[in-house]
Amino acid sequence: MKYPKIYDGVYEFEKLSDAENVLFEELCSLDEQAKYNQFILTCDELGIAKYEDFLNIVANPYTETLDERKARVINRLAMNAPFTTGYLRQKLDGIIGQDQYELSINYDSYTIYVKTASTNQFWYQELRVTLNLIKPANMIFINMPSVYSTIQLSELVAKYESIYNYKLGYWRLGQLPFRTILERSEIKMPTKNSIKSELINRVAAFTTDEISKALINDTLQITDLYKETIDNSLIIKYTIEPDQIEEIVNVKLLDIDGNVLAQSDVYIPVLSDVIIHHEFLVKEGY
Repeated sequence: MKYPKIYDGVYEFEKLSDAENVLFEELCSLDEQAKYNQFILTCDELGIAKYEDFLNIVANPYTETLDERKARVINRLAMNAPFTTGYLRQKLDGIIGQDQYELSINYDSYTIYVKTASTNQFWYQELRVTLNLIKPANMIFINMPSVYSTIQLSELVAKYESIYNYKLGYWRLGQLPFRTILERSEIKMPTKNSIKSELINRVAAFTTDEISKALINDTLQITDLYKETIDNSLIIKYTIEPDQIEEIVNVKLLDIDGNVLAQSDVYIPVLSDVIIHHEFLVKEGY
């Protein structure tokens, strides 16, 4: 800023001008900050906190990034009736990701099921809030975190040739073995498919029968399992209720003797009834 020349060289005025310039710069910075905080995509930590207070969102700045908090606020503000199944899928695409979930609605039992991978539970709280705002009051939401595994079978066909070191009537004890097995010769490699679907399906059915119970967090045993075999896939389902456990960090499937057949480290909050879904795919592979 230019001042009249009469003030040039006046020490007191120069110091006063310097002090005022600092305040004006701070005012301009605050003005810019206020403009940016008018829009969610450009707001800072202070601005997003105001939106969260308005929407009754309790954020955790230590584990959530600013972009994640912005996305959650946008999701809450974008909910306008009427709500349809298409609109619900659109919201799930934004929260979980396209093709990263399975949505099913049982209209007879007034239940909405959302199945996602057990490792994709970061957005569960936001998913729960979104569903409770969208769904009709007479419907319930059931979370179905899923654990996917693959059982691979392969076949190797090989032949071994043997030679006899002695003829009948001629034997020197201890000098050579009676018969020598030559090196293995592979006829069919494991990378070439040869196992029929009948065997693969039987392995799936056998594995299903072997699974007897589930162990949650090494403390909670679940024996009421729903088991189903569909061709080469086996499915295990069971329900966890909030009064049984608060969160799930480890899941094991056991046989009748308590031996661990499968184990998965997960993180699943249990804020309402949760249906754990295990799916094993039996196929030929190497």
